[in-house]
Amino acid sequence: MTNITVRKLGGAAYVIIPAEALETLNIGVGSKLDFDVSGGVMTMRPAAKSRCYPIAELLQGRVGVAC
Repeated sequence: MTNITVRKLGGAAYVIIPAEALETLNIGVGSKLDFDVSGGVMTMRPAAKSRCYPIAELLQGRVGVAC
């Protein structure tokens, strides 16, 4: 387990994610993360990638995001 420190930047608090963790998770600056706090534990994980649908499929009633 690695110890990290919560720091302040303006009105926000932040933590630095170690480079080894970024590489292991295949994430970097700008990556989207899911964040959860439950039972006194904070969890961050790479966000699930949403599927893009062509506009023709969206017009047919498919749920999703246009590419």
